[in-house]
Amino acid sequence: MQTVIECRGIEKSYRTGFLLRRKHVLKGLDLAVQEGEIFGFIGPNGAGKTTTLRLLVGLMYPDAGEITLLGGSPYRPATRERIGFLPENPYLYEYLTVEEILRSFARFHKLSPARTKNQIEFLLEQLRLRPHANKKISALSKGLKQRTALALALIHDPEVLILDEPMSGLDPLSRWEIREFIRSFRGKKTILFTSHILSDAEILCDRVGFLIDGRMDRVSETRELIQENVQGYEIWLGAEIKPSPPTGEVISINENEWKITCSSADDVHSILHWARENPEVHVRMISPVRRTLDEIFFHLVAQNKGEK
Repeated sequence: MQTVIECRGIEKSYRTGFLLRRKHVLKGLDLAVQEGEIFGFIGPNGAGKTTTLRLLVGLMYPDAGEITLLGGSPYRPATRERIGFLPENPYLYEYLTVEEILRSFARFHKLSPARTKNQIEFLLEQLRLRPHANKKISALSKGLKQRTALALALIHDPEVLILDEPMSGLDPLSRWEIREFIRSFRGKKTILFTSHILSDAEILCDRVGFLIDGRMDRVSETRELIQENVQGYEIWLGAEIKPSPPTGEVISINENEWKITCSSADDVHSILHWARENPEVHVRMISPVRRTLDEIFFHLVAQNKGEK
């Protein structure tokens, strides 16, 4: 599979404070995002996520290291034209309407009139902006402004989407709609996004990378990462009286419904063997209890602090 976004040994620092002391933000960052995947870039505030995205879209230069995007330099106009970028705090021209700002960005990208019309119609429909098309940006809620900014990042149908907190300011229903919209591009566009809402990353991403203290601490396939972090199992049973399995804790859920919690796959096999020998017990469901992406992330952050 082709690597579309690649960072090798990226370092970046700033001078901050009254004494202009140098603060190192990125400390040898390595990152590779494959064609067609959705990659979640996870890290605490100040870890360097936004700095990395600004480097990728050519808004600043690294102190050291090399960035390759779509096989070329992100500082070349021809490369930038193939990228869609949504910053964390997008600035929108508030005196324009939603449709007017979409048309102005289409002209900036030199889209033909027919393609402009098709793209605007598609984005207004998919992002549920049609009822607001003739409203000025200043009259929109924060969530609608965020949708409009996402539409601007997509107006020229880019091959790569780089999104900094794309679901910021959205209510739960709107976040679900945007999440499903982004997911519709899996395999069609390469998407790199940051998020503080780790459940969104857990659902959306093919892979996630944890940026901690300026370095990539870990990159894993999301499914494998969650599977590795199984903490136990829950077995749901139907029985008229409280069951007495050979292991595990029995909890009453409803009348004639019970839940057994146990810690290992061996315990599950033992309970299933016991259930087969007790026809009055009916196994209804078995589910693993996993650490969420939030818990994995906080564990990595705590582990990193402990090593210092």
